[in-house]
Amino acid sequence: MIQDLATLAGIKLTADWKQLKKTMKELESFRHRFAHGIWVYHTGTKTPVLQDLSRAYTTAGNISPKPRINPVSIVITLRELRNITRNTDKAIDYLVTINRLVIHLMQETSPEKHP
Repeated sequence: MIQDLATLAGIKLTADWKQLKKTMKELESFRHRFAHGIWVYHTGTKTPVLQDLSRAYTTAGNISPKPRINPVSIVITLRELRNITRNTDKAIDYLVTINRLVIHLMQETSPEKHP
C-alpha cells in the first residue's frame, strides 16, 4: 500500500519492503529480549550475558523448563550490537521516508488545496 501511494504521489521509493519487514521483526525480537532480559556475569565469563526470560526451549532430556525459572543465556557480542545499530538506523531512515510520504500525501489531498 505504501508503494502504491508513493507511485500515485510521483515519489520513488527504493526500499526493499520484504527486507524491511524482516529487519523490523528482528529488531522487535532483539528489543524484546534486550528490554525484558537480565544482564549478568557468569563465573568464568569476561563479558556479561543476557538471560532471556521469554524464549522457551527444550533441554537434551526433552524437558521444557519455564524460561523465568531457568533462563537461556545469550552472549551478545559488540559486533552484534553494532549490527543491530546499523539495522536500526536503516529502519529509521525508511520510516522517515514513509513519514515524509504520508505528510506529502496529506498536503496534496487537503481540503484547503482542493476545495
